[in-house]
Amino acid sequence: MVIALPLDDPLAAQNRVGWADLAGRKFLTRTNGISTGLMELAGRYLRAIEAAPLIETLRVGRDTLMVLVSLGLGVSLTTQSAQGLMLDGVVFRPVSEEAVMKRSSCPFSLPGHGTVSPRL
Repeated sequence: MVIALPLDDPLAAQNRVGWADLAGRKFLTRTNGISTGLMELAGRYLRAIEAAPLIETLRVGRDTLMVLVSLGLGVSLTTQSAQGLMLDGVVFRPVSEEAVMKRSSCPFSLPGHGTVSPRL
């Protein structure tokens, strides 16, 4: 997965972009196409770091979507095959897909004991 960014975006200077870097960004997606499925996956990653995804879904083609990215109206997720496209004002950077860990606990009690233990 790669992120399409405007050429003058500060993240364009990085070799790779992490999910935390994308927190608070507006994602542009199409009603039809791969970006809708990618946004579902991205939503899971962003929510895992407690960042609500901001998504604008548009009825446009891929080329128009990339023009909107080049104008700085948002960023867009796409597949790695898009890296071969030569589009003015748009750069593609890989998105880190590292697993996001959240600490959680599950209290339980042992049979015959009346107390609840916070450890497993």
